[in-house]
Formats: sequence, structure tokens, C-alpha cells
Amino acid sequence: MTEIPENVVYNCDFMKNRLPDHCADLIIADPPYFQYKGDFDFVWPTFDDYLNDVRRWGEECRRLLKDNGTLIWWGSDNRIAYTQVILDTMFQFLNSCTWNKSNSWGKMQNAEISRKFIPNAERFILYESRPEIREGEARKMLRVFEYEQGMCRTQCMKPLVDYMISEMERAGFTPKRVNDALHTHMAGHWFTRGSQWELPTRENYERLRNLFNGDRPNSEYLCRDYEELRKDYEYLCRDYEELRKDYEELRKDYEELRKDYEELRKDYEELRRPFNLPERSTDVLQFPQDSGASKRYGHDTVKGDAITSYLIQVTTRPGALVVVPFAGSGTECAMAAKLGRRFVGYEIDPKHARTAARRTEKFIQTTLL
Repeated sequence: MTEIPENVVYNCDFMKNRLPDHCADLIIADPPYFQYKGDFDFVWPTFDDYLNDVRRWGEECRRLLKDNGTLIWWGSDNRIAYTQVILDTMFQFLNSCTWNKSNSWGKMQNAEISRKFIPNAERFILYESRPEIREGEARKMLRVFEYEQGMCRTQCMKPLVDYMISEMERAGFTPKRVNDALHTHMAGHWFTRGSQWELPTRENYERLRNLFNGDRPNSEYLCRDYEELRKDYEYLCRDYEELRKDYEELRKDYEELRKDYEELRKDYEELRRPFNLPERSTDVLQFPQDSGASKRYGHDTVKGDAITSYLIQVTTRPGALVVVPFAGSGTECAMAAKLGRRFVGYEIDPKHARTAARRTEKFIQTTLL
């Protein structure tokens, strides 16, 4: 089995990586945008040549991504649609997201001259893997188990369930009338054939008997003299206690099944794709741009620490492996290290690779190869 390197920045082309299949929990791809800015954006003669490389990069990312992994792919607002058409054939599309740079007004100050809106955002696409057995199948298995668990309990309790429901119906009551008369909300549990059925307590059982007797004074069954009713009551009490014992035994079996269910749920939570999204979050993310980062790190397209940290926290658990195919100045690697994730970065430019390794050294010992 190929050993997975950790906390390494490679000064080489991402396509030369030797990572094993399906090892990455998260891939953050921030490739050159094609003739946008920086020398590295102008190495392709034509846009078709660029898209051919996008296809190669995407295929490699598909090889590396785990079945429950996430891919984040950055791109320019005017060309990312072309990238999406390619990547949609390889991954399951989730979102097309916008980073609104809340403290920046973009490079263009005079909209009157340019006759267009001031650019103040960048785009990224959110994808998940397309394994043969997906999270949806795990959910389906879980639902089947929950259903069978409920049906098992219902079938086990069938004699008691049938008795309670037949007594209510013979008395001419409905669960709603019982609730209204006794000022309770439990009738839906006492008189149901579903998995939520519950045995009434002794006190509530007596209240039900009184209610049924009081509402049906002319009923042949309920108008028997008191001694007959007393004998039936004692008989039912004895049956009730026997059934209660059976119920307790069944409850033990149910608790064992419940433990199995909880274990299955834990496995399901571990296997499903992490996504720890705060409430009311949308596909428009507002985070500040670090206006001095490009000068500080000597790179033209530095992503912000804040938005990068946010995306890593949302899409991974601590200890996850983050693969960065285009490390640049190392923002993704550094933030992964800061948040307790493992990382492997690739940067073809020697100067930028050194910068990336230097930034991550503040959080964890890093190897530059």
C-alpha cells in the first residue's frame, strides 16, 4: 500500500504526484485562470489548450478524491462556466458559489468609462465524488433498519395493541376524544398500530376504564353490575401485569436493537460526506480580501485566510487530508495546518513553493521537496 505523505509541499507539477487512489478528503484547486493576471496565466497558446489541461487536472482529482470527499474548484467569473461543463461529467455538482470581497471595490474605479459593473467577486464550484455506493444508499439502509426496528416492536406488542384499540372502538371513542376528555396527548400512543405505541401506566389505564364506562351507560357490555366489572377488572389487571412483564422483556430486546441502531448511525455519520454548514448560510460568501497579501507573499492571486479557513472547516473533519494541486503562496496548506488537517501541496514555481512551505512552518513542521 502506498504511504500517504503528510504536511509536504512539492515543488513539481501536480500531474506528477504519486498519491494513492481515493486518499483526499478535500481537494482545493485554484488553477491559473487563463490570461487573467500573472505570468503563469499566459502559458497556453489558446483557450482550447487550457481547457484540455482542465480536463487532465479534473481526471486526476477524480482519481484522488475519496468516495465521501469534496472538491472546491476556483475560477474566473467569465470562464468558470467552461470549466463546469467539463467537471460536471466527472463529479456530482453541488453549488456554484460566489466570494463577495466585503472590503474591496475591485480594480476598476471608473465604471462610467468601462460601462460595466465593478468586479468585486470570485467564483468557485463545489462538487462531491460519484462513488458506486453513495451517501444516499447509506441513508436508504438506515431508513430500512429504522422501519424494521419499528415494525418488530409493533408486531411483538400486537396482542396488547389489538386489545387497547378494540376496547376504545367498542366504547365508541377516538384518540382525539380520549385526549380531550382526559386532558392528555397520549391517546395517539395508547391507541395506534404504529411504532410509537406505548402501554398506559396503571393510573392512566384506570382513568380510561372510568372514561369508557361513564360515556356508555346503556351499553350491554359496560352495564354489567359492579361485581362483574370488578371481576373483569381483576382479571384484566392480572393480564395487564403479565403483559407488562412480557413488555419489559420485549423492551430489553428493543434496547439491544437500539444499541445496534446507534452503532449503525455512528458508522453512517463517519461515512457520509462532512458538511458542517452554519445556519442560514448561502452560496454567496462574504469575507474580506487581504489587500496586502499579494505584496507580502509575492504572488498575484492570493486567496484570503478567512474564506479558506471557513471552507476547510465546513467540508472536513480534524485530521482530514487536504490536497492542494496549485499551492501558490500556500494559503490552503497553511490554513489546513492551522486547523489540524493534514495537507499535501504542489507548486511548480520554486519561489512560491518556498513561500508556501514557510507559511505552513508557523503551524506545523513542513517538508519542501
